[in-house]
Amino acid sequence: MTIPLGRLSIFDMFRLGIGPSSSHTVGPMRAALNFAQSLEVDGFMDQVSAITIELYGSLGATGRGHGTDRAVLLGLSGYHPETVPSSVVTSLPTTISAEGTLLLLGKKSVVIAADAISFQPRVSIDYHPNALRFRAHNSLGSEVTNAVYFSIGGGFVASEAELKEAEEFVAHQ
Repeated sequence: MTIPLGRLSIFDMFRLGIGPSSSHTVGPMRAALNFAQSLEVDGFMDQVSAITIELYGSLGATGRGHGTDRAVLLGLSGYHPETVPSSVVTSLPTTISAEGTLLLLGKKSVVIAADAISFQPRVSIDYHPNALRFRAHNSLGSEVTNAVYFSIGGGFVASEAELKEAEEFVAHQ
């Protein structure tokens, strides 16, 4: 779910999550799922051999304690926050850590090294303090593509491109 346009329902505002903070779990999980889906839609899936993730600001400071690291692994694996089984929430990150790989969208095995998730609490990216950057790498280690997302509260996410577009729209009003 990206930036909400129009009306919100009670189900948008109150939802189940996998951690103590929807900004630190539901939002990052959705961002990871969006990134993984974009790899498939944009035709990068076949080129991707490894994924790295950078958690900035507040996400970098409390990411381990709040489960942000687990949430992004679940999202990259193709799980949705609303439907992921609780048994998967606890078991899949452990399996990924032990094997050093995950099934991207449940389809393609990619490397997730022990240091693939970087916690950077002192780094801030424009637009919002809860920022994540996903990088997809090929078999030679070169970056294929990357994307920045922001967990803007309540489990909602926005891509850097969406926030730039909104900023330009407001500037031209």
